[in-house]
Amino acid sequence: MSGKKSKICTIKIGHQWVYGAILFSTLLWCLLFISVPFLACGGPFSRKIAGIITLFFAPICHQSAERSFHLMNHPFAVCARCTGIYGGFLAGVLLYPALNKWKKDATPSRGILIGAILLSGLEILLSRISLIPAGPLPRVLTGFILGSVMAFYVIPTVFELAKIQKGAKPKINSENISPKQAFWNESKLLPPKAESV
Repeated sequence: MSGKKSKICTIKIGHQWVYGAILFSTLLWCLLFISVPFLACGGPFSRKIAGIITLFFAPICHQSAERSFHLMNHPFAVCARCTGIYGGFLAGVLLYPALNKWKKDATPSRGILIGAILLSGLEILLSRISLIPAGPLPRVLTGFILGSVMAFYVIPTVFELAKIQKGAKPKINSENISPKQAFWNESKLLPPKAESV
């Protein structure tokens, strides 16, 4: 029994540190943009911190006040769609250990990610041509779906980049693989040599 690995634990011991870092940084990221309304209600120093956080998020979000959630009459540092994406990503990170039993550390089918992106794009298109209401609810819902799906692609990629799986055998078909695919699938794997005619 000691020779068998437990199937209950879905994250390897080495992965736990990387997963913990991802979870911590995602929580910190979400707390930053949610903290802005609370800081904006404080004294001069806390208002200055709120301004710095808002400036930090400015390059990645339009921060339009009418498209953002508000607390205490102050908007979040990001819009409703970004709030959904980041909140969804956090939910995906939290659910990852329980749901990654599909293929251990492999990413799901690309079709799932493409579907989430298309859903978000469809919502943008339909709201622009006024076929659906352009309120915050559709934005945050489609953003949440996209963010939660993205977590299941980002986490395994970070695991691979951290080179946690040093002894893992490549789970790919070595007959039809480009050098670029070989590099991303397993850093030790060399592209297959062309057979001499």
